[in-house]
Amino acid sequence: MNHSGARAVLFFVGAVLGVLIVRALFLEPIEEAGWRMFWEGASQGNSMPASTVLHSTTFAKCTGGFVVGGVIGLGLSLLLRKKPDQPK
Repeated sequence: MNHSGARAVLFFVGAVLGVLIVRALFLEPIEEAGWRMFWEGASQGNSMPASTVLHSTTFAKCTGGFVVGGVIGLGLSLLLRKKPDQPK
């Protein structure tokens, strides 16, 4: 896998982990209920109005977790990248 592919994978893994951490630690019980309603509806082909979803605190918190987790994943990919041997 090339460097850009590895970065994309680590970004995605970090982003998903960020959302899961937000869901586990930062959502209030009512936000958890909204989360379940959204995903249960989406799995059955129903959707909530975009304006409702985009203006919810659940969406804001999860988007923040996605972005922060993705940035951490990208940072990790840069740290794990092999550096070429430098001639002396």
